[in-house]
Amino acid sequence: MEDTLPKLQQAINLLVTALVDDPTSVEIGTTEGHSLVIFEIRCPQQEMGKIVGKQGRNIQALRTIMSAIGAKYKRRVQVEVIEPDQT
Repeated sequence: MEDTLPKLQQAINLLVTALVDDPTSVEIGTTEGHSLVIFEIRCPQQEMGKIVGKQGRNIQALRTIMSAIGAKYKRRVQVEVIEPDQT
């Protein structure tokens, strides 16, 4: 169980950075429980559309892929997109 988190992080980093134009502007936070891993994606507004996709297709596909990878390691995986502050 100990070595599964880096593998999950590597997978989500690869997938998210492939979607956006500026990978350095994206932050992916991780919250880990016993059998649950939550990834929180924070990015600027202009990158948000690329991650979410038309009608949410990209984020849904990302969630499906990450759930499948997590199932291999017997971990539940949630992927959340955190909207940037409108200040």
